Amino acid sequence: MFKHALTHEVAYNSLLLQRRKELHRIVGLAIEELYADRLVEHYEVLAHHFSKAEDRPKALEYLIKAGDKAAASFANSEAISLYEKALGLIPEEELKQRADVLKVLATVTSHAGDSDTSLRYAESALAVYEKAGDRRGMFATHMHIQMVYQSGYSDGAKEDMAVKHLEAAAAIADQDPDSIEKGLVYQRTGHMYLHRGQPARTLEWARRAVDLFTRLGVPMGTSLGTALTYTGQADEGIAYNERNWESVMKAGIPLVIAVLGHELTLTLALLRNIPRARERGEQALGELLKVTHGRRSFFEPMLRRPLALIYTLAGDRAQAEDTCRWVEDFEKQSLYG
Repeated sequence: MFKHALTHEVAYNSLLLQRRKELHRIVGLAIEELYADRLVEHYEVLAHHFSKAEDRPKALEYLIKAGDKAAASFANSEAISLYEKALGLIPEEELKQRADVLKVLATVTSHAGDSDTSLRYAESALAVYEKAGDRRGMFATHMHIQMVYQSGYSDGAKEDMAVKHLEAAAAIADQDPDSIEKGLVYQRTGHMYLHRGQPARTLEWARRAVDLFTRLGVPMGTSLGTALTYTGQADEGIAYNERNWESVMKAGIPLVIAVLGHELTLTLALLRNIPRARERGEQALGELLKVTHGRRSFFEPMLRRPLALIYTLAGDRAQAEDTCRWVEDFEKQSLYG
């Protein structure tokens, strides 16, 4: 009722602490009753009142719900603050809940661009999940950590750490029944070794992925084609990637189009099959622009860079220069260069 903040503060502080806590509790309960049909609008206020009332279960419930709400709308700073307050209310012995909040803090701080803090939270979550024997939590956290090491450090210097966590996740998945998720972990590990310049290791992991997807009856492309090519089995590698071509273009997933287009066209160019490389490169670029509605994306340079080489080898200097200028222009505006 007080209009002036200072008057409000004096009146508020004149209340006995126990009375203050009781009033906050009553206000929280009243909001729950009055706005039961649209409680999501009041999560933050409820978290405040039940925190002041020192009602730990309800304060914790609404802090997490308010944090989830903020995170869903990309209000990362607000979400981090709410989750940190929630973490402070969780007893050490509540392992699962502590680990879950630490994990979500790792996710939100990663979205906020703070890789170091994300890793600290994730490592803490992993330790608690291990203590609790929560295999699913351990798996998800290993996958988060490898993602941060791979994408959170632009120079790629942390990829060796990413591989360790990918293999740890794969070891956990090995104990589970066959699933697409399991196959994707094998595939991702293989692709990481391709990044690290170890195609023989890629071959091992890609074969595991292919065998698993075959058992599941799932048509899924992997790094097998490129790994075969890089280990001297070029005809087999190109044939594998060619077999996946139509299904990838039909599926219309930008990342997959870009990866397959990049790897196959570059391989064909290096083997001097320039007409085929050009045909596939331009086809992949056309499909990518179709699914992205012509909007620039960081997938596009993955196709234009090998096309610059292909046009050069084809003797099409003007097209090569235009493509190089496009890539240079994109890199001036992007961190992906």
